[in-house]
Amino acid sequence: MSMLDRIEEKINKINIDQDILYKKWNIQHRDELFTSVYWSYFPMTEKYFFEANPAFFYEYKNLFDFGRYPLCLVRDGFLGILDFFLVHSKPSSDFASTLLIPKEFEKLVPKTWKDQVAVYEFYNKKKNIEPSEQVVIYGTPTAEVFYQYSVSELAQWVSVLKAKYQQYLFCVPIRESLLASDKVNREMKFIQFLKEIYRHCGFDVDIFHDDIEKRMKNLEGSQFHYSSFDRSKIFISDNYYDHFLSSIGGTNLDWSFEKEGGLKYELSGEHGIRFSELNLDNNCFGEFFLQFKLSGSRTKSIYEIFQSPDVQKTYLKNFSKA
Repeated sequence: MSMLDRIEEKINKINIDQDILYKKWNIQHRDELFTSVYWSYFPMTEKYFFEANPAFFYEYKNLFDFGRYPLCLVRDGFLGILDFFLVHSKPSSDFASTLLIPKEFEKLVPKTWKDQVAVYEFYNKKKNIEPSEQVVIYGTPTAEVFYQYSVSELAQWVSVLKAKYQQYLFCVPIRESLLASDKVNREMKFIQFLKEIYRHCGFDVDIFHDDIEKRMKNLEGSQFHYSSFDRSKIFISDNYYDHFLSSIGGTNLDWSFEKEGGLKYELSGEHGIRFSELNLDNNCFGEFFLQFKLSGSRTKSIYEIFQSPDVQKTYLKNFSKA
């Protein structure tokens, strides 16, 4: 049986009314730092229901805990995925669950996990992008967002995107990074970012910092586009706002459109999820694992991983986007 057949079989067997164990709703993390970061990103980390159990790795106590769930759709970004596989470079012999990893980070999956992992990506249900006069641009300008791009580069990206539309909603909740060092936080990159936005877009640009979901909700039923300026997805890959905006009629500018192939499920009238087989070409896990072993540590926290210059250098080598 192929991996996609196994996933389909597991989803079809789930009884939504009775199989409570298949629903990963309890927000309990095995690490206090992760809990703090999780809530600092809220509501982008807000839960949503899907039979494949969308959750973060830190919501599972250990490998045994995964066994209670036939499928585990991983919402983590780069940090959480790398952290998990550095500690668990190969599955236990009795690991019964199937991990579903964001396709953009499939290069982080060790080859030893190939029989327990598939990848996913979200897509717009439209066949192609339809014109719109309105765009939603959002994101939280913490240090994680600037892991790959400079403040000026992201502000320029926002300016170019905004210029294509007659109307816009620019939502920027302000939070301090809990992963960055005190030195980095003292640089106050979010202030630098806002200054660059005004420089590129003009001082009459409206930037909203609160009541974000309420402002987004006002767009329901209209035809609009949206995108996040979190291009690197260091902490979170599967973002609640993306699902919310698509569910009220938005088109995600970063997702592909409906096409043949893969195992697909609808998540709303406007978007869906596609599963596909893991591709081990261009795998880069070994580079990170070698660094981890040479450091002499048995474990590394996401805090240590984020602040490591060697990890960032290897990330940029393998994940930089033109």
